[in-house]
Formats: sequence, structure tokens, C-alpha cells
Amino acid sequence: KFSLANWIKFSPAKVVLTSEQEVEWEYQIRVPEGAEPGGYYGVVFFASEPPKPDQEVTQVALATMIGCLHLVRVPGDIIEKAELKEFSSKKFYFKPPVDFLIRISNLGNIHFKPEGEIAIKNWRGKKVEELKINQIGGNILPNSTRRFEEKWSPAYKYFFEMPIGRFTGNLNATYGEGQHDLKGKVVFWIIPWWFIILLAAILVLIIVLVWRKIRRIKKRKAQNRKVILR
Repeated sequence: KFSLANWIKFSPAKVVLTSEQEVEWEYQIRVPEGAEPGGYYGVVFFASEPPKPDQEVTQVALATMIGCLHLVRVPGDIIEKAELKEFSSKKFYFKPPVDFLIRISNLGNIHFKPEGEIAIKNWRGKKVEELKINQIGGNILPNSTRRFEEKWSPAYKYFFEMPIGRFTGNLNATYGEGQHDLKGKVVFWIIPWWFIILLAAILVLIIVLVWRKIRRIKKRKAQNRKVILR
């Protein structure tokens, strides 16, 4: 439905190139009358013609191919509509980096480039960093879903400077000429091994101290009962 392959006309369709030679190759994109408004796309491929192998000798013929992507917009009733299919991250990390996965579906009839950022906040609600999304400027074509992967790698020199605790990632993105919003939120924890071991050691120490205190109390009560009986 959104292909413009039949709209592209070449003249000529083939050319002979010598080594290190450059040529200009002209072609036209002819939009037919009555074409529905929206976005259309296609790739113009240029391929080399492999040499014809000798039938009497076993040979391997190789051909190369390069392409150029074309995105065409036909004016009219343009529908810009997207859906945030997924914004996720793992719940727990022992150390950075933290990975974010974004999947956005194009439900309209025109391609668009989503833009925006992921604001990372700590448990106090303070913003600690901001990640830009889709920095390569990738388009999402109609009737398709595209994934974007972002990574938070906070800088720290010593292990005790590592960010620890509960964090939130808040996605604020826009798309299309209308700058429509896409929002999402994830919660994740960074709890390093040394912090877990330290907490476990403190917990064990508290349990031992409480147990010893309970034993002393019981022993004292037992001694008091003996004195009363005497």
C-alpha cells in the first residue's frame, strides 16, 4: 500500500562503468494522479552484473548491491498517529549500565521521526541525567513498529560513588509535524553486591545482638525466680 516502486522510472536502466569511473544516473519519481495522501517509500538499488561463468570451469560469480532509501509525502489528508508499544527496563541491576527498550508503532499514513529524552530521577525525585532517544534520526514507516535501545552509563571513579537505590526513567517523546506526545515510565533499582553483603552483615549482627540480649534477659529472669523460691 505504501510502496512507490512502480512510481520510479529509469533512463537508461543499465550503464557500463570502467574502473574508477563516475557517472550521473538520472531517474524520476512520478506520482500518479489520484494517489492517496500519506507517506510512500522505496529503495533504489544499484547492482553490479556478475560476469558470466565459464560452463567448462567451476567458478563463483559475485555481484554487489547498494541502495538509497526514498521517503515521499503526498499532500492531503495526512494522519499522524503513533502508539507506545513498550517502554521497559530490567527491575534490578547490580551495577550500571542500565538498558532501556522503546517500541513505537506507526498507526497513521505518514512516516515520522520520534524525538525526545529519558529523564532519570533518583528516589528523591532529583534528575540525575537525561538521555536523548533516536539520535540517528530513524524513521518509523506506516504500518510498522520500530525499536530503539538506549543505555544509561553513569560516570563514577570508585565503587562507593556508584548510584544506588530506586530510580525512575521518564520517557517524554514527540513525533510528527504536530509534535504529538508519547510518555512512559519505568522503575528500576541499582543494588550492587557489596551493598547487599553489607546489609546482610548488618542484619546478621542485629540478629546476634538481639538473640544475646534475649538470652541475658531470660537468664536474669531465671536467676530472679531462684532467689524468690529461696
